[in-house]
Amino acid sequence: MISDSTLRTLKSASDEDHAFRLYGSRCEQVRLIEPYVSRRLQVRAQTRFELHLFSCERCLRAVEFELLVKRAIGDFAKFAQFSRSWH
Repeated sequence: MISDSTLRTLKSASDEDHAFRLYGSRCEQVRLIEPYVSRRLQVRAQTRFELHLFSCERCLRAVEFELLVKRAIGDFAKFAQFSRSWH
């Protein structure tokens, strides 16, 4: 279990339900996906979460998906900025 503090923690059953709908997992580490992708975890928590990803395929796939979305949004923003220079 990762006990290091993070910027976001599950506060209620509705947060847990939201995480379950997003990632389809009741894994207690699911709350660390967003801070991990945003690079807001402390070093110790990040290392423990990365070790967790080796044993939890659902969390690993969720992290891969979140990184893909983040990259796509970043690429879209760059394209939008670039395309403005055409006008």
